[in-house]
Formats: sequence, structure tokens, C-alpha cells
Amino acid sequence: MSNHSKRAIITGASQRIGRAISKALHDKGYSVLIHYRSNQTSAQTLCDELNKSRTQSAEIIQADLTSKSDLKALAAFCKDWGDIDLLINNAASFFPDDAESPQQFLNNATHPYELALALSGSLKQTNGLVINLLDIYANTPKPGFAHYSASKAAAQSYTLSLAQHLAPEARANGIAPGAILWPEDEQGDASQQQQQQQQQQQILDQVPLQ
Repeated sequence: MSNHSKRAIITGASQRIGRAISKALHDKGYSVLIHYRSNQTSAQTLCDELNKSRTQSAEIIQADLTSKSDLKALAAFCKDWGDIDLLINNAASFFPDDAESPQQFLNNATHPYELALALSGSLKQTNGLVINLLDIYANTPKPGFAHYSASKAAAQSYTLSLAQHLAPEARANGIAPGAILWPEDEQGDASQQQQQQQQQQQILDQVPLQ
């Protein structure tokens, strides 16, 4: 590890898992680059909170990870930001099959891999690490979410390929979190939302800690 202050990039960092990861890494002494797509207010609030506790330890960057040009601009910004110790590909799209968008595969699989490749030189120099947020549905597809599940299966395969590309100087790993807080903007009518709540409870019932 070089002598510079450790730096971490977290995509989709303005809320939920990304926000929690950003705060945890910051507590560990990392400087963090908080990526967001559209929720600038949440990203800036988090950034201000972290900088208040440690000056100039956080920045925000906007990019639509389904856009090739935005991806290139993000990679260029990251390279200028400094040597990268940790890249966490957390941003993701989650759409049912009847609302499938071709951008979902780019956001969940292709572009996280390409971002890691673009930063591979820096990651190798720092003996760094890439962590891809995967999903249990990569191996056991979720009914009605075939495209999403396939995108996460691809992300899992990309992670293995990335590990080969980065070795032996740097590493790549994937993690599939268990049950977390569900999105607050659930879609559908009252009966559909009730069904979603029942499905969520069934999942929680399988977790010893609930």
C-alpha cells in the first residue's frame, strides 16, 4: 500500500446500502467519492456530513451509468481524483420484466466492469480491491425479474473475469447482501402492495435475526 490517504469510490452512494457503505468506509479513514445518478440532494447532504467530521474527505460526482459518455467522464474524474484503493460497484437498476429496459444490463453488469477496467492501473498500483454488489437472484432467478436476474448473473461472471485481469496486484470480489430495507416507492395498487409485503415477510421469516 502506498503512503497516500486511502481513497474509495462508491457508485449509487447517495442512499440505502451505498450511503451506509460510504459512512462506514469514512469511519475507517477513507476519503470517499460519492457517486449519484439523480439524487443530488441526498448525495450533497452525505458529503457535507462527512466533510464536517473530517475536512476535505468527501466529494460527489454525478453520472448516469447507463451512458457510455458519462461512464468515460466518471472514469476520467476518478483518475484525476487520485490513486484508487477501493471501488465499490453498488449502483443498480431493478425492473420487472414487463418494464424491462435495455439500460438495466448496462447499469448492473457491463458498465461496472468497464469502470473497473478503466481504473485497473490505479488499483494495481495500490494493491487495491473491487467489490461488486451481486444478488442471490443471479443463481436462483426471481420470478418476474428474469432480465434483472440475468444481469446480476452476468455481473457475477464479470467479477470472476475481473479478478483474473487484476491479479496478482489487485483483487475483485462480489458480495450478495441478504434482506435489507426495501425501496420506499413501491409500485402497484393496494392488493399488489399487500402481496409485496407478504413476500417480504416470508423472506424475513427465513432470517434468524429477522
